[in-house]
Amino acid sequence: MPNDKIVQTTIIGKVYNENKGKTYRLNNLLEEYFKLIILYISIGLELKDMSKSSLHEFTYSKTCDEFNLVTGLIQTAMDKSVEILKSFKKSDKGKTEKKRKNRRLKMKRISIRFDKRIFKFEKKENKLTPYWLTLSTDGIRWHRISLPIQLGKDQIEKVENGWRPVSVEMVKKNGQWFAHITIEKWIKFKEPKTVIGIDIGEVNFASCMAIKIDNQDKYIKGQIWRGEEIKRIRGLYGHIRRSLGRKKLPNKIKEIGRKENRKVNQEVHIIANEIIEYAKQFEDPIIAMEDLTNIRYSFNMSKKLNKRFHSLPFYKLKKYVEYKANSQGINVQFIEPFDTTKTCHRCRNVSHVYGREYRCSKCGMVYNRDLNASINIAHFLMRDMGWLRSEPSRPMNENIDVKSNLNVGNS
Repeated sequence: MPNDKIVQTTIIGKVYNENKGKTYRLNNLLEEYFKLIILYISIGLELKDMSKSSLHEFTYSKTCDEFNLVTGLIQTAMDKSVEILKSFKKSDKGKTEKKRKNRRLKMKRISIRFDKRIFKFEKKENKLTPYWLTLSTDGIRWHRISLPIQLGKDQIEKVENGWRPVSVEMVKKNGQWFAHITIEKWIKFKEPKTVIGIDIGEVNFASCMAIKIDNQDKYIKGQIWRGEEIKRIRGLYGHIRRSLGRKKLPNKIKEIGRKENRKVNQEVHIIANEIIEYAKQFEDPIIAMEDLTNIRYSFNMSKKLNKRFHSLPFYKLKKYVEYKANSQGINVQFIEPFDTTKTCHRCRNVSHVYGREYRCSKCGMVYNRDLNASINIAHFLMRDMGWLRSEPSRPMNENIDVKSNLNVGNS
């Protein structure tokens, strides 16, 4: 298990008090950059190998002659094009030959990517704003653009605490320019003393249980997040989407889809933040979660349950918990999901589960099924790390905090 790790996250800053001349230059740069990506994609669609090396071979001399861009921008445009092409090709899986032939790749918006060779983000003694972003557009020094960047309180805290910028995406939205700055930091993890097992499911969106490594008989403060607000949002917007579909209003469907995603993302952020706060109350925690890569393929119930299950943002919660925990110095490890719900955490017998309680057919233990799974997830990590003792543990009665939306109650 690694004792340290490079952690990346993204901060978003607004270009403050936009200068008309600089905005004009950014707009022209965006147009030129977009044309270059269109060129790469048109060539890439004709190539069997959509790699960067093949695109470079076919386009290098042409791009250098036709586009007045710094080499770094030509490279990032190529990177973006390959990413778009691979994503487009991947989405062809499962479609018929006729549908694949009729598909068209559409792009309405593109951002300009700057790697660490062609931008500088620094703090200056300036009354307007202390944070400035300098972007190189071509090889001539005076063709660089310096922009004042306005950051929020939490973002400033990261910048001031050793996070290093590695790339920038310049995004134009509703006529306003924003800098999406990817930052990274080496995080050193402590030797863990508490394992937090997290189970993710359809009825209870997230369930946590803490286990002390040196006192494995004691399971501390089980907590459950039902995620009812996420389900309500999904249900509400699903109903609106069906209504708009009957009225044949595809643009309205896309518009409410973006609004729905923003609301769901906000709720997932809230739950992820509360999970991190839950973990931080214990001494030197480490978080254990299931690897959810193929979770959707393994769930096959009724049509209604399948729809509810597949509408829940499990992968998003996993990613949010991981980067938020890592940035707080808490390690996150993933285990292969294998009968975590069906296994008795006391005697390790595997039984079928009916309803919301786990009833062991061997030892007779009765336990909340999701918290039982959380304990098993923690046990699996402890076993992999050599921390789990060989004999089964004794079940303990405990208080369980249940969070329905954001309200705390006892269960």
